[in-house]
Amino acid sequence: MTLGEFMCTNFDEAMLLSVLDPVSCSHHDRHMPMKAHLPLTDAACDEVAMRFRALSEPMRLKILRRLFRSEASVGEILEEVGGTQANVSKHLAVLYGSALVDRRKDGTRTVYSIADPTLLKICSIVCEGVERGAREKADAILGRGRRGGRR
Repeated sequence: MTLGEFMCTNFDEAMLLSVLDPVSCSHHDRHMPMKAHLPLTDAACDEVAMRFRALSEPMRLKILRRLFRSEASVGEILEEVGGTQANVSKHLAVLYGSALVDRRKDGTRTVYSIADPTLLKICSIVCEGVERGAREKADAILGRGRRGGRR
């Protein structure tokens, strides 16, 4: 399974379109106008780096993929992503500490959900780039020329 398939599995188009704002981030445009938040303070750079580090682990991406569909308990997440309860709980603690997921008690269960609504946008942008790169690589291997340049 490719990284693009890995993250983009189980997203439906309506979900993506409801989160992607074509004014601030046109995913069909090579140049994505974004609000200028720079220059970042040193503290803000640390915070941004912490969030990206939290996203750099495949098991955490699997957990997020599950939570993009709906909130879930540790047991429900474990059913889909595999691993051990201790391992999944450790990764959830990192995601929670990075403010990417939220949690609440529901009786004896802890239920997790996506805390940052921009997370799906970030993941979908990265997935699109990975898929585009894979298509270009496949075209190069198969000897297919570029059609109309890069998108």
